[in-house]
Amino acid sequence: MYLKYLSIKDSDGFPIRHIDFKKGANIIKGKESTTSIKTQTNSLGKTTLLRCIDFCLCGKWNNFIFDRELKANKNQTVFDFFIQSLPSFELLIIKNFDDLNSDNLKIKRKLSVNLKSKTDKSYFSVTNYLNDKEISEQDFTYEIKKFLFGF
Repeated sequence: MYLKYLSIKDSDGFPIRHIDFKKGANIIKGKESTTSIKTQTNSLGKTTLLRCIDFCLCGKWNNFIFDRELKANKNQTVFDFFIQSLPSFELLIIKNFDDLNSDNLKIKRKLSVNLKSKTDKSYFSVTNYLNDKEISEQDFTYEIKKFLFGF
């Protein structure tokens, strides 16, 4: 099983970020910043990339906003970005990287504003798609597990 790509687009379908994965190990490394006295690799998107993959694999959208490491503090920058762009996330998983006809699963999750929201933690709704077909949350989780684990 391989990740082929992760693509993030805004609500108009314009690309925000596209990452192609290679066969084998893919190392997520931040480029050192030269803007401070100490070189740092913080705030470059490594953890966000992993959260995007987690979200595509049945994770919750609010894991982007409310960081467990920061004692559930709200990341207002990410929250505002989501409001502005209403991104969709697409992850392609393939069984055989070398076979163009290999079994694959295209996972897409699209954010929209939850008009019934009373709190920040329920502010967005998620629409799920598998292979370009809209699917319920329950079936979405089941079908991903079935593809990945065979049950």
